[in-house]
Amino acid sequence: MFKINRLESFVNDIDQKVSTKNQFLKVYFNGYSDYKKGNIKSFPFKKKFVELYLYAQGVLMAKYFDEVEKYIQKNKYSNLILGTV
Repeated sequence: MFKINRLESFVNDIDQKVSTKNQFLKVYFNGYSDYKKGNIKSFPFKKKFVELYLYAQGVLMAKYFDEVEKYIQKNKYSNLILGTV
C-alpha cells in the first residue's frame, strides 16, 4: 500500500526544493492530509485550476482509502461471524 509517513516526510522537505513536480505533490498531499484531519479548505481567492484539481484529487484519494478500510473491516467482521476465517 501507500507509504504515507514516508510521503509526509518528503513533503515537509519540499520547501527547500522548488521543482514543479514537488510543488504538485505538496498540493496533492495537502488535500489528502486536510481530509484526514477533517479540515478541508475552501478557497475564497482565485487559484490556478491545476492547484484546485490536485488538492481535490488528494481529498478524493483519502476518501477512497477510508472506504477501502471500511470495506476490509466489514468483511473481516462478517467472516468472523460466519466462521469462514
